[in-house]
Amino acid sequence: MSDYFTKSRNRRIDERINHVVTVPKKESSRWEFLRHPLMSLVTGFILTAFVGSYLTNSYRENKEDYDLRLKTIEEFTNMIFARRTTAVLLKSAIKRNAGKEEALLKKHDYDKAYSEWNIKLQTTLFGIRRLSGLSSIRSQFEPMIENQLRGSFAALDKCITDEYDTYIGTQATRQFECDTDNLLKSALACSTAMSNQLYRFFTVYLAKSDADKDKFLKSANLEIIKNCAVTEIQTKMNEP
Repeated sequence: MSDYFTKSRNRRIDERINHVVTVPKKESSRWEFLRHPLMSLVTGFILTAFVGSYLTNSYRENKEDYDLRLKTIEEFTNMIFARRTTAVLLKSAIKRNAGKEEALLKKHDYDKAYSEWNIKLQTTLFGIRRLSGLSSIRSQFEPMIENQLRGSFAALDKCITDEYDTYIGTQATRQFECDTDNLLKSALACSTAMSNQLYRFFTVYLAKSDADKDKFLKSANLEIIKNCAVTEIQTKMNEP
């Protein structure tokens, strides 16, 4: 009898153990909710919206930054070539002996471009500094602009003004031994080199590694020095 009850009891214990092991626990309502297909759809929609918004904002910011670089380069290039072009037209009026009235108009245009250059140059340099990622120190292009480019135009300004004053009779003879045509060619070569190197830096090399940027800037400096070489005559004319 005792064996019968013992076996019966053991059998019931085994059945309870098997029930606990084989029957899975009912998942909590929270997990059931998270695993619902609709929840997956909502989560995917939210992630897609977030990533899409991030990419859109990133693209817009990059485009705005790129457009600002191009605008700064464009304004600077316009300043350079306005100054040289008005000098070419003034030289042409004198060379053609177009008369004092036309020469006066061309000189007025030249003086306007000259003033615009001097008024806006420092602000432009600050813009180039900021776009270079520098806020408190000078960018590598500033010495190139201030030394090579300004030196080239300073000599041209003295020479063309001297030629103009002699032409309209303000002075009897030329004060400087200089060739305006050659100085105009030098100013063109220097202006083209400067604007090209700025454009390449801000549109191609600015996003590259520091090593690539340093390599480019060294190459750009050599190119600008080569095209903006100041002659002995220019050096003498630029002396106070």
